[in-house]
Amino acid sequence: GLVNFMGVVAIAVCGPLALSALPLVRRRCYHAFQRLHMPVALLFVTCCALHDLAILTFAVPGLAFWYVEWRGRGGRKGVLGCSLRRFTATARLLPGTSGPWAELTIHCGGAALGHDAAPRGEWVSLRALPLGTEWHPLSVTSAGGRAAGLSALVSARGGDWTKALVHLCATTGSFEVELAGPFPFGGGPWSLSGGGGGGEPALLLLAGGTGVTGWLPALAAAASEGRPCRLVWCVQNEADYHALADRLLRNGGVEVTVYITRA
Repeated sequence: GLVNFMGVVAIAVCGPLALSALPLVRRRCYHAFQRLHMPVALLFVTCCALHDLAILTFAVPGLAFWYVEWRGRGGRKGVLGCSLRRFTATARLLPGTSGPWAELTIHCGGAALGHDAAPRGEWVSLRALPLGTEWHPLSVTSAGGRAAGLSALVSARGGDWTKALVHLCATTGSFEVELAGPFPFGGGPWSLSGGGGGGEPALLLLAGGTGVTGWLPALAAAASEGRPCRLVWCVQNEADYHALADRLLRNGGVEVTVYITRA
């Protein structure tokens, strides 16, 4: 009867749920994925619960994590200790880069941001107000010191949101953003310091395109700590390399190898 019908509905909504989660769909139409995936997933869980209430046991961890993340991103002080703040961001296109690339500088106005010790880098959750309600994580670095603000690189090839953001950068000199964070990167117990008395193995860091910005703080920390470090960076053209060449450290045991994949 009705209980079995709910199971049939749950199976039926699995199709749109799976299709919208495909990487090709998410990258090209992220706004459609974001708006469709949550309500369809809620419908799927509801139908499964009505089909078999015991299955709600498996939904508890996901619902708990969603609640913690929602409180952490909310306008009030959340359980993760962060709150939303609004700042002005300026942008400039990097000519000749694949994508192309755009650099955002978020002017924090002297606000206390970030962590004193985040050698592996930091990331923020950012919403550009002119582009609607979508939130996206971005790796950030300091732009001329913490008081000056945070800097992030985006590529128009990252998806429809980043394409719209790069277009906004090309047409607007500044715009308002909402920011949660920055938060320090995790990633396991490895250390940037050579605290093993000189016997520490060298670090091998891999990056592609704009992803190298996430390793810039790590390069600086490794150079200051005297830890041998090698960065392998792949870019599509020479303009990509020149856009960030002056930010790549080449001293203190840091080696940088760049591969240009297209002529």
